[in-house]
Amino acid sequence: MKAIYLVGGKIQIVERPKPKCEKNEVLVRHMCTAVSPGTELHIIRSAAADANRGIGYIVAGVIEEAAGNLPVQTGDHVFCWGPMPNTALNPYQRVVKAPASLDFKAIAASYWAVPAMRGIHRLRPWLYDDLAVIGQGPIGLMGLQMLRHMSRKLIAVDINPIRLKKSAEFGADLCVNPAEQDAVKVIGGLCPEGPQGVIEASGTREGLKTALEIVRPRGTIVTLRIAADLSGLNLEFPMYAKDLQLMESGSPGMWPPDEFAFLRQTRARRDGGRCFPRSMVY
Repeated sequence: MKAIYLVGGKIQIVERPKPKCEKNEVLVRHMCTAVSPGTELHIIRSAAADANRGIGYIVAGVIEEAAGNLPVQTGDHVFCWGPMPNTALNPYQRVVKAPASLDFKAIAASYWAVPAMRGIHRLRPWLYDDLAVIGQGPIGLMGLQMLRHMSRKLIAVDINPIRLKKSAEFGADLCVNPAEQDAVKVIGGLCPEGPQGVIEASGTREGLKTALEIVRPRGTIVTLRIAADLSGLNLEFPMYAKDLQLMESGSPGMWPPDEFAFLRQTRARRDGGRCFPRSMVY
């Protein structure tokens, strides 16, 4: 079977043997994969120079074979985790049955609502707060749509005009391109004090810098991923001067491969539902 692999820093289509289905496993024929630019680039850029691994992480497909009396069976349409081969093997716990009437694109893209919702949970916005989402990729756009009906004024920030056009279609009151505009000045015209809450969904140093600049005093910033390189970014002054709260949204901890991690996940579910909660609060 064919698979998309990262081999020595280059993306290649390679041949791999078709896996065999064993007890409590399902063999899924992939029909559609969702490509999140930020996540895919993060995986590629952070990989070792001699990496030889599959890429991709969220797919939709049809179960070709199910080994055992399982909640999912042959022919079911499912969402699952994994890279991008034609066919992949999964423990049955890692697949989620989807309605047969649902489009495979919608199934594959459904996960993008999860990190956005985690960010909103951490942000804890009040009804009719002024809110902003920085980064209008798939995850940012999901967050924008969920915030639309609880915010007073909703601001979309991105450096890509095509994405900002989509943000406007999804109900943003103001679309700002900080590469072309003074974000603080433009946003100040709509919200003089700035938004109470900001979700930083770009995962970049520039996105976090913009969030620190536009959020109002005593506001909250939730990052969906903190950039590895924050050199040149002064966190101390804006955090101190504005008395801000900055936190990370946390990891979903989806079915870790090692037993110790699995026990932590099970305990987290028992203790309140969040798997691997982690935050960074200044």
